Amino acid sequence: MIKRQPKQDLVAGLDVGSGRITCLIGTPDAATGSVKVLGGASVACRGVKGGVVINILEAAAAATRAVEEAEAAVGATVSQVWLGVRGSHLQSFNNRGAFNIARTDREITAADVDSVVGSAKAIPLSSDREILHVVPQGFSLDRQRGVPHPVGMEASLLEVDVHIVTASSAHLNNIMKMVGQAGFQVVEPVYGLLAAGELLVTPEEKELGSVLIDLGGQSLSIGVYCEGAIKYSKEIPIGSDFITRDLAVGLKTSIATADRIKIEHGIAHPSLLNGDADVDCHGIDGRTPCASRRAR
Repeated sequence: MIKRQPKQDLVAGLDVGSGRITCLIGTPDAATGSVKVLGGASVACRGVKGGVVINILEAAAAATRAVEEAEAAVGATVSQVWLGVRGSHLQSFNNRGAFNIARTDREITAADVDSVVGSAKAIPLSSDREILHVVPQGFSLDRQRGVPHPVGMEASLLEVDVHIVTASSAHLNNIMKMVGQAGFQVVEPVYGLLAAGELLVTPEEKELGSVLIDLGGQSLSIGVYCEGAIKYSKEIPIGSDFITRDLAVGLKTSIATADRIKIEHGIAHPSLLNGDADVDCHGIDGRTPCASRRAR
């Protein structure tokens, strides 16, 4: 039996996805600015749907189970988690802010950068929404665009383009309460697509232009990168569970069997098909064979 001891240098991420809750535990590497994953666990949860809590007690129990299984894999305990959120309740848009440098030296400081970003996010929002992220896309100095890091440079007018992600206050609070009932403290909620982009999209790909697609069970996250920053993000309530249901109806089989067929035999394009063997499954009556691998 592994004796688990709390470790102060561990970080834990808890992702509330489409019907699943996943926990990863790692240790940060200050030299590289990355996190080394030590272990994790993922559990199915009927208490969440499309990143939204629909049964707080069931979701909290699943979150507890996911974290405990991850802790067992690592041999340590955690009390705080970075919370990954997603779902169609998230909305995003771009905005622009400006700030005049009135000092005689006109040298831009970190406080000036905070001020111009603050002006960009000073937007009217309905009472049921709140800002989750404000991501700077690029700065302009005296109308000259394309400045990534303006601190230390001189200008009279500092401008910034930002990408703003907002969330439904009610849905976000329900997720936070669920984690609290599971016995953990949320360090900060993070939009899962942005976190995936930091890991998967290289600086060169962000500069040249790329599209990041995160396909979940009940939601699809899309991020568009160009000129070194994210320019567009969108949550679409469509996911791989739709494929499972279509297979179940088309093949007249159960959801569990259709999900197994999708995972074991599914391919993205017919050109990837190697052979045309029959799929080892039966219809919902338990007798009728479903189909071959090639669609008829």
